[in-house]
Amino acid sequence: KGYLLVHAAAVSKDNQAYLLEGRGGVFKTTLAMDLVRRKRFQFMGDDRVIGYRDKILSFPLHHLLFTFRVKHLPTEEPRDLLDKFRLVKYIRGNSKYANPAIKIADFSTLGALVSILKTNKKEISVREVDLKEVVNRLVRSIKMEMVYSPRMMGINFGRYLKYMLAYSFVFPKSRVASYWDDLNEKLEDIFEGTPIYEIEIPEKYTLSTFQEILKTIGVD
Repeated sequence: KGYLLVHAAAVSKDNQAYLLEGRGGVFKTTLAMDLVRRKRFQFMGDDRVIGYRDKILSFPLHHLLFTFRVKHLPTEEPRDLLDKFRLVKYIRGNSKYANPAIKIADFSTLGALVSILKTNKKEISVREVDLKEVVNRLVRSIKMEMVYSPRMMGINFGRYLKYMLAYSFVFPKSRVASYWDDLNEKLEDIFEGTPIYEIEIPEKYTLSTFQEILKTIGVD
């Protein structure tokens, strides 16, 4: 039906969605946290969101975890064992409440795609990046999530990918066999004409890192 599950974080402001793409550990969650608490962005998703035409739809699967991080942690990583204990206590104490403590945007028009890489350089660097290159990177990331993601909600993603490969071998002309090519094509359609930023972030994330990123993506 044209709805695509994308491995990325996303936030929204003024009905403009900022998609934050990157492998685990590149600070995309930390960046989303700072945009929410320092610039009053709305949360859309920390790990996965849904793309449809020129829109991004929210998929706030871990909103309690994200809310705790926004309220109590400087970055996405717990500082010590006490933080982990407080996290478990927070989730257990708030899991019954339907209304989240942070604002969540249901959907927004796609405003920009920010591809994040971690580097050993001391300063942020930005470069122009080809649409196909970013889309190929996104597809690889989705495949890796299928292989390495833990079992959630009764779905083991690793087994599903193996099923897709086996089914494609037996039925090479099926929609399952053409899934990844179709995904590439549809993602290119979604991001066509969208501002794309590739940002290399130093291994140590600081407030000045966040401020430099704001300048790069044109956020006041």
